[in-house]
Amino acid sequence: MMVPLHLCDLTQPSNCQSLVDLAVKTFGGIDVLFNNAAMAYFNWIEDISDEEWDRNRREEVNLVFFLTRAVWPHLKRSHGVVVNIASLNALMSFKGHASLAQTTAKAGIIGMTRKLAMKVAATGFEPTRFHRV
Repeated sequence: MMVPLHLCDLTQPSNCQSLVDLAVKTFGGIDVLFNNAAMAYFNWIEDISDEEWDRNRREEVNLVFFLTRAVWPHLKRSHGVVVNIASLNALMSFKGHASLAQTTAKAGIIGMTRKLAMKVAATGFEPTRFHRV
């Protein structure tokens, strides 16, 4: 089940915590975090602005981190699952596709997922329950 129509800026840690708190209050706990929210900005290196680069990091990598951090204690209790959605752009480049910022951000999400899997292996979670799509 989802908490419907709770609009918030997921690039803000306090909003992510509030969303998790609402879900726990409404449903009694959290078993799954499905990180699929993102915004992508496409431009070539000579054309991408500092703001586009930073905005892409905030709206791709940070929100995955902020939500995962907020829900982590609940997932530890429930032995829950995190599903992080990345992109083929993280693993391979497509000629003619101006996706430098998006490729970099998605690779960061995959790296974060791997590191979290290592962490859960040491804490009793089942690491195979961390998924990269």
